[in-house]
Amino acid sequence: MTIPYGLQDTFSEEGLWWLKGNENKPEAGTLTFEPSNGATLRIFGSLQEVSSPFSILVDGIDQANIFGITRNGKPVTLIKAINKQRQINAPGFAVETWDTGLLIIGVHIDSETDDEIFTKCYFRFEKLEEWLESRLFSFEFADDSVTVTASVPRGSNLASHIDFDLSSIGAAYRSNKSVTHSEINAFRNLAIVPRAARSLKWLMAKATRIQDLASLCTGHFLPLTHLELSAPAEDLTEEHPRPRLARVYAQLTRQHAGQRPSHEPPLISANELFEANPAALQLWFDQYEIFNPAIGLFFTISSAKDMTVNVRFLLAIQALEVFHRRTTKAELMPADAFAPLVKTLVDAIPAAATVAMREKLKGTYAFINEPSLAQRLRSIVADLSIDLGGPPPAFPKSYQRKLVETRNYYTHFTETLQATALDGRGMYWASRRLILLLTFLFLRRLGISAKALLPLLERHREFAKLWKDAEVPQF
Repeated sequence: MTIPYGLQDTFSEEGLWWLKGNENKPEAGTLTFEPSNGATLRIFGSLQEVSSPFSILVDGIDQANIFGITRNGKPVTLIKAINKQRQINAPGFAVETWDTGLLIIGVHIDSETDDEIFTKCYFRFEKLEEWLESRLFSFEFADDSVTVTASVPRGSNLASHIDFDLSSIGAAYRSNKSVTHSEINAFRNLAIVPRAARSLKWLMAKATRIQDLASLCTGHFLPLTHLELSAPAEDLTEEHPRPRLARVYAQLTRQHAGQRPSHEPPLISANELFEANPAALQLWFDQYEIFNPAIGLFFTISSAKDMTVNVRFLLAIQALEVFHRRTTKAELMPADAFAPLVKTLVDAIPAAATVAMREKLKGTYAFINEPSLAQRLRSIVADLSIDLGGPPPAFPKSYQRKLVETRNYYTHFTETLQATALDGRGMYWASRRLILLLTFLFLRRLGISAKALLPLLERHREFAKLWKDAEVPQF
């Protein structure tokens, strides 16, 4: 059996294509998909009915769902494709180029939000087997032979959400295409089974949020490699109707995983997470919109390859500040008392102040009820100290002050702070330490106490070294 294209694959398909209502007037064209650029459809003709050869340039449709069927009979839908180029050749024929960031192979749908026809979602991402603690192959060596066993579990439940169940299932493909050898490809998928049929967009949102959860538990971003949806068979009168399987291909915003050592285990596995708190999945989804700005920064700093140490450090500090602001009510004084204070301060601005100075002071006063970075760090450490029964050794007061001074130096480049700011090596390890601290804080929000988390995280060599003290670690 041929392994289907994955989200990380580049491929092309020839076929016939049309807009809704023009099923009887398809045009030939070639569809190309690239993970970083999305899908491009080049049409040899025009998908639109035109009154004259050149009216398409004026009256042409700029965005539409495009339907098609490939040479081997696969239905395809390009979601909200944008007409990138129209070319009129005289003599000759028109050529159109359409781009989209989302296509689905296997079904035709009118809307990614309104067509609630999908009953299951199967997906996987890099290092899924490690997160699931699943060893698919085992080897037994003898003097004259090697026995290879492929163990692919049929399926097991992982966790539940109010709207769906999450499980893992195994899959395997055998290929005999080569005349010199045989291949067996075995892997695990995660499966989302909603309580009722759902839309493409709904299931994609759930899959990517679970992907983010697994990435957090692993310590860096894990790119999605496969996304497949199941819909009921079109002909339910058959004796054994088979569900339609539709594969989704989307333009990837974060295509590559973080470069961590391949032997490094996840910080916390799926089984450990859901055993520590069976409601962790529900809590993750309940708080995702709160987490979201910090999550985006978290994966940027933990996965981006080409980033200078000072920029990575500044983004790590920003992620920590965003997380604290979004998850705590840390106003310096009650809002109802703050408004009169600001009015008093604004009224007290001397008449001699210039317009520019008055504008700056009013802008500053609007945000002075927000804690400073130093105050946020003290709040985080104090909160952890209560849960752990003592202050975290990696963040003593002197190190907190060093983080603040370094951030202030690189945002203002004040000469007086240059001598006290961390150097490049110090900023690198400070960024790694902040990433691990954020991981700790995220996981605590999933209903797992700091005392329960610490033994799990300390198995991770880097975490143990960076948590032990505030020094540059020696490996």
